[in-house]
Amino acid sequence: MTIEGWGNLQPFWLYGTTGNVLNEVPEPIFLFHYLTNLNFENMELVVADFKSSFDALYEGCDQLAINLLEELTAMGAFKAKYTAPAVAAFQAEVQAARLLPDEEQRAEAHELMRIELTSYTDKNIRPNLSALKLYIRDAYDDPEVRAVKLTAAGYNDWEKALKYNWELLRTVMQKADTFIGANLTDLLANDNMPAMFPPKITDGKTFVNDKVPVFLNARENAPQGTQEKIVQSNKLYEIAISICEDGQHVFESNPAKQKQFVWDAIMEIVTPAGKAGLRFDVKDSETSEPIKSVVAKIKKEGNPPISVTTDDNGKGVFDNLPAGDYAGTVELLGYVTLNVSVTINTGVTSFKHWLMVKNP
Repeated sequence: MTIEGWGNLQPFWLYGTTGNVLNEVPEPIFLFHYLTNLNFENMELVVADFKSSFDALYEGCDQLAINLLEELTAMGAFKAKYTAPAVAAFQAEVQAARLLPDEEQRAEAHELMRIELTSYTDKNIRPNLSALKLYIRDAYDDPEVRAVKLTAAGYNDWEKALKYNWELLRTVMQKADTFIGANLTDLLANDNMPAMFPPKITDGKTFVNDKVPVFLNARENAPQGTQEKIVQSNKLYEIAISICEDGQHVFESNPAKQKQFVWDAIMEIVTPAGKAGLRFDVKDSETSEPIKSVVAKIKKEGNPPISVTTDDNGKGVFDNLPAGDYAGTVELLGYVTLNVSVTINTGVTSFKHWLMVKNP
């Protein structure tokens, strides 16, 4: 198989460090070693080849490995590559893929950072900048001088920065801290600005300088990490289907055993039958702030449309959805309408993270 950015890559669990069949060497080469060296920035976005959740895929692979071990003699007689060490390597790769964070988990990491940044800004930076403006007002009676001083303190950018423009907020806090140091005597005169106030601005500058780069890096890397999980999961799915095809051939005269190697039959075992659902959140694309009162409307062909409105945290849930493909919109006055699509799998509650752009 050829994957852009890899070249030719044979199924990862069949070969050892010398390229020989696994039962001739002790060490398997793991797909994870390839993935950690991939440059996802230069690759096209990869989509999942499997029609299930990540967890369901891994459960299916685990069950397939059990079936393969039970029928290892017959499978090994068909192809010598089917050995106990090979199955163990396959199971190890399933576990490695399982441990990679999914989109929701990666979103959680930078979302917690965003909450921390937002909370600190509202409780500390916002009131401190407001106080600084008043200290500058009282320190300089001349309106023209005052205007120049406010500009030097970064005042012209305060409003935009305090809308959680994190990079700009770093610049604003640097300017405010520098301004106070350069004009400390004027600001302290006549019992105007307390001596304990400047450290508050310095602390704010330090906080955003420490936290903002980490937050932005986590947010930007989340999609790349999700791609890594999809790539590895697609490879697992490819191997699983290959095993199934071999098993169906080996047991073509034994329907009961053959069913152990039918992927859909395996998925019926590991995925409980019944209705499924969709959980989602909606955020502002610029600020990453949750957006409440957004109306998400989806429709499955042949069914009436259903809608859910996001709560104060920008979250919503569609419960008890029949499995199938859905299309719809995400709408709120003042924002560009999103056209969305989602596949709902039996017994699985899916998750979607939608970003909305304000109208120009």
